[in-house]
Amino acid sequence: MMFDAEPSLKILASDKRLSILKNLVDRFEKIDTMNLKIMELDLLSPPADLPAFNGIVADVPCSGSGTWARTPEWLTMFDENSISQFVSIQRNIIKNLTHYLKPGTPLVYITCSVFKEENEKNIEWIEENMELTLQKSAYLEGYSLGADTMFAARLIKR
Repeated sequence: MMFDAEPSLKILASDKRLSILKNLVDRFEKIDTMNLKIMELDLLSPPADLPAFNGIVADVPCSGSGTWARTPEWLTMFDENSISQFVSIQRNIIKNLTHYLKPGTPLVYITCSVFKEENEKNIEWIEENMELTLQKSAYLEGYSLGADTMFAARLIKR
């Protein structure tokens, strides 16, 4: 979708799991674009030499509760205490990423969670503690279709 809107877009995709990055490269080859650079990176401790970005999409680790319509077996393994662990990881990732975002540019925060702690409450925390202002947020509801439900928020760096 982003390439449709901006064909010259250059993407740096990172994950601490190389297998996820290889899967992404395969998907990008199918859409016939390689304006993609991948980097195996743990955003809980990113390197100091990353450039400043014109925008960041942060699809952060989460409880995965928004995927339970298509993977109901995960509900039986869910530990309610894990939410606070995910919230801590999410906040630390956003705190680390904000440093690399140019003023006036967007950070898009995404989870596949339906829990307010991982979504609306995190956005409140981000606005209070980071140089980011919420523009818009929404749930992308997929339960009725047997698909994933996601949360997305667009924030702008002050």
